[in-house]
Amino acid sequence: MSDVASANTASEGTEATLSEGLRERLRARTPKSAAQNQRGAEVLAMEVVATVDMPHPIYIEQASGARMTDIDGNSYIDLSMGFGPHVLGHRPAVIEEALAAQIKQGWHFGIHNPLQEPLARLIQDAGGKTE
Repeated sequence: MSDVASANTASEGTEATLSEGLRERLRARTPKSAAQNQRGAEVLAMEVVATVDMPHPIYIEQASGARMTDIDGNSYIDLSMGFGPHVLGHRPAVIEEALAAQIKQGWHFGIHNPLQEPLARLIQDAGGKTE
């Protein structure tokens, strides 16, 4: 029997369900994530952003390239890459350098700045003109 089963319903889509053995292994490997989830439940709305029924969310502490590390020290390959925003990987040097250069100039002005127009053109080129 597989550790991961799939459940289909017309209204809910597809959600993978972990076997109890796999759920126990995950609990054993991620006690800090479980504790963080418990503390957060006291003050945060606990959103559901997973397609796998897990015993608790895994809390990522840092990421670089395609790898993420949780607060328990476990390393994962990020196959979804943020569902798009991390297509260049986590913390690519070219992005870090551009951000560092801009932060030195200021990171939020609240009024117009000369970067708006070139950014709008890049977005327009990528997705089409809006009226």
